[in-house]
Amino acid sequence: RPHRNAGHAFNASRQNHIHRARHDGLGSELHRLLRRPALAVDGDGRNAFGQRFGSKDRVAADLTGLLLDCAAWGVADPIKLAWLDPPHTGALSAARAELTMLGALDDRGALTDVGRRLRRLPVPPRLARMIVSAAETGHAVDAAMIAAVLVERGLGGTGTDLDQRLASFARDRSRRAADMRSLALGWVKIAEDDAGKRGTRSDNPSTAARLATAYPDRIAMARGAHGQ
Repeated sequence: RPHRNAGHAFNASRQNHIHRARHDGLGSELHRLLRRPALAVDGDGRNAFGQRFGSKDRVAADLTGLLLDCAAWGVADPIKLAWLDPPHTGALSAARAELTMLGALDDRGALTDVGRRLRRLPVPPRLARMIVSAAETGHAVDAAMIAAVLVERGLGGTGTDLDQRLASFARDRSRRAADMRSLALGWVKIAEDDAGKRGTRSDNPSTAARLATAYPDRIAMARGAHGQ
């Protein structure tokens, strides 16, 4: 059995990601990384931290980050790599479809310019797409604050009205909120540096319009009756 060393759990491409996460955000990031297939290092299906990694976890795992990493390394199909615990093909297909929809991968599975910019941001690809798009119109700060509220559970409250949560987050003077604002401003700097001269100020769209760039597949039209 390989020696259990927590250091095995962090591949080089995620080192900076972990260092940038702080306080409560670190816990959620560790949870996400612990579910990645590359972390299964023992023959009994446990990862470097001794947590079991079962078949249900492989099906449910979000592999968008893994696909972005592989594409950056020139590997369009991760299944061709030698895995201790191979990623589930269904989860890979779902991740590939999502990244293609976001413009991060082309039809051949190669990383696009958008994909390279998304990969630089330590947030889920959907939210990274929202921040990158906002940076091109001079509104990266607004998008980053939306992303902060979405990734940090309970930030700004637990209500379903995102605008109210954003307002509450803006008023929050706690250490946790200050840390998340600082983290979000770091995302802004990355996105704006990548946008360069492409970032030109325009009218600021609504929160809903911002979210539409992250979740274009979840836009629906009301059919008239309430709730439909």
